[in-house]
Amino acid sequence: GYGAAKTEKVKSKNGTLGRKLEYRTTKNGRPNVLWVTVFVNGDRLVVVESGGDADHFRKVEHEISAAIAAVEIG
Repeated sequence: GYGAAKTEKVKSKNGTLGRKLEYRTTKNGRPNVLWVTVFVNGDRLVVVESGGDADHFRKVEHEISAAIAAVEIG
């Protein structure tokens, strides 16, 4: 299973507050990362998931964070 690693406040492009939850696990002997980012706007729930092999994920982490920040919740 996945173990919770950390939680971080995030904001969408149009200012909706959310939470990014980071989880870690091992698959085929390699560390893996999973981000689950959750935004709530009224009765609307938006979930953005991203993850993969930790070595590769850390190389593209900035681009993933930018993509999450570019989401518009409407």
